[in-house]
Amino acid sequence: MSQQTEELVIDFPCTFPLKVMGLNTDNYPGFVLEVAKKYINGIDESCLKTRLSKNEKYIAVTLTFLAHNREQIDNVYLELNASDRTKMAI
Repeated sequence: MSQQTEELVIDFPCTFPLKVMGLNTDNYPGFVLEVAKKYINGIDESCLKTRLSKNEKYIAVTLTFLAHNREQIDNVYLELNASDRTKMAI
């Protein structure tokens, strides 16, 4: 068996749920939205869903949007992951 890495194939455009988690401070969902607006046209608060952790220390944010290409998705992930505010992105 070969050890090739298979890249996930996505047919664009498609609805894409971007999921991130950060500390529940300083309006983390607003931060996620502002980063995403740099790369995605036509998104607003209605594209966000949030869920607090059991102790409310963390907040999970799902941003669902119409992705037009892989670069668009990658740019949002890269900028969110570069921030100390983001603890995890999937």
